Amino acid sequence: MSPQPTTDRAEIRRLLNRDRDWSLYALGDLDDGMFEHCDWLALGDSLALVFRAIAIRPIFVLGDAASTRRLLAALPHDSGYLNLKPDQLAAARGVFEYRECHEMHRMILEDFVPRGGSTEPLSRANLAEIGRLYAAGDGGGIAFAPFQLDTGVFRGIRRGGELVAVAGVQVFSRQESVAAAGSNAAAVHAYERIGFRTRCRYYEGLAVRCTFRDPQ
Repeated sequence: MSPQPTTDRAEIRRLLNRDRDWSLYALGDLDDGMFEHCDWLALGDSLALVFRAIAIRPIFVLGDAASTRRLLAALPHDSGYLNLKPDQLAAARGVFEYRECHEMHRMILEDFVPRGGSTEPLSRANLAEIGRLYAAGDGGGIAFAPFQLDTGVFRGIRRGGELVAVAGVQVFSRQESVAAAGSNAAAVHAYERIGFRTRCRYYEGLAVRCTFRDPQ
């Protein structure tokens, strides 16, 4: 059996929910408006996803080491932002190689308690100043795309009229009951203060197929 493209949304949902913590981002991509930007590959109970709506093209894999290797080898893309669990790293060697690799926390909040404070809602009208803020930061905006502002859950803080902080979600789905936000070092400490706890660590970064060479 070899990996096969699939658009069976119900079966994809069933498989993703077997490891819901790891699959949060992929679950959000099942919504209309997101699903058509996805390339899915299935291999038994394992899946790979390439999400094309963001320039960095995130790649997600659900499966054991052997399945991970076969799915990565069959992907219809030669580069992307590859997300792997520690036990999948060795399987990717010789198929994809990281140009940069970051150790990340997968943090989950189970009991949400709203906190007080003054923030303002952000929309596409704020796109230029959000872009400037991300450009001045540590790379936290690389997984941002303007369509994410349409969720209506982005908020900002100003000081002296200048936007100095933005919080929002990279994935949001009422249908799948998931929302996900990215973490940098400062954000991790803020998340811990409101009750997020690390469930697992994983790795992500820009990666290219080992036989792929950038055009000169």
